[in-house]
Amino acid sequence: MREEVGSFTQLRDINAVIREGVRTQARSRRRQVVSILLVKQDGKAICLCVAKGALRDQRLNLSPPQGSIERGELLHEATLRELREELDVSFVGKILYLGSAIRVLPPDHRHAKRFDDCHHHWVAAFANSDRLRPSDSQAEACWHYLDTLDSLSQVSMSKDKAGMFSAAFKKLISISGDPYLIRPERFGVNTAMVA
Repeated sequence: MREEVGSFTQLRDINAVIREGVRTQARSRRRQVVSILLVKQDGKAICLCVAKGALRDQRLNLSPPQGSIERGELLHEATLRELREELDVSFVGKILYLGSAIRVLPPDHRHAKRFDDCHHHWVAAFANSDRLRPSDSQAEACWHYLDTLDSLSQVSMSKDKAGMFSAAFKKLISISGDPYLIRPERFGVNTAMVA
């Protein structure tokens, strides 16, 4: 995963890069995507989903909540919209930008006719609720404990997706300073907000 910013205060610069990417994505054939590490309120688990399309392929294909960044949308707006659309949940506090990575799409990917690759912007956010209500596009959404995520991603994600997920997750753990607990204070969340 390529580190594009060093601090949260540079989110304005990231939004400018994303806006330009979205504006030119039809010409460049690069899809701009927000990928969200949604942290459970207790800080001990992250949400992963299985899309209905993955079930049709008869594969276990776990993925964090994610989706296209729309024209004119800021990163936190895309994060909020995707969480509401896919899981009927929101976030509290701030989003934390973890970095970005470009994934070349395989020929059988559902977006391969329109795009050559996806520019994933990885963020982390604290859920405002532990109750996940998957949308019609999601077959399932579950909380997975932090200590299971590394091995789970290796067996339930494509190699490219697992690599991106692992890099974003390791960045989140390094920021948190604890491999078993993501601390809400790192997101500008006081404990009363998530209680």
